[in-house]
Amino acid sequence: MTGRGGTDNAFQNALTYTCDLAAAREITVLIEPINLRDVAGYHLSTTDRAESNIDAVGKPSLKLMFDAWHLQVMKGDLINSVARLLPKIEHTQIAGGPDSGESDQGEVDYAFPLKNVADLGWYAPIGAEFKPLGSSTSELLGCLSDLQEVT
Repeated sequence: MTGRGGTDNAFQNALTYTCDLAAAREITVLIEPINLRDVAGYHLSTTDRAESNIDAVGKPSLKLMFDAWHLQVMKGDLINSVARLLPKIEHTQIAGGPDSGESDQGEVDYAFPLKNVADLGWYAPIGAEFKPLGSSTSELLGCLSDLQEVT
């Protein structure tokens, strides 16, 4: 097959196979949408597409890695997206924009969305994946100290 449908079918077949292997070992499989600005041509670039693939595969071991940075670049609407996708999310992480920098920098004030995701029922750890600007570990982790109070 050719085109997006063929690519989705191949992706879903691979995910089905992988999920069957993972389920036998009680492992969760995560898929992560990555924005097209950072990775041009990436197959899974939106949470909508990830959600449709998760639904099509229909395996409980298949979940979403929700990266707020990639969603912000592609769509925005972080809080409503989390609310809709929460049952499918297994891991979430943050970074600052516009360049995937430290999470206390850039266009998203994470204190607001983090409070809201906690109100929606997300209590699992939230990862911070970013391109560090600081030089020491304490500087790198310092950007997260204000956000710890929120969650």
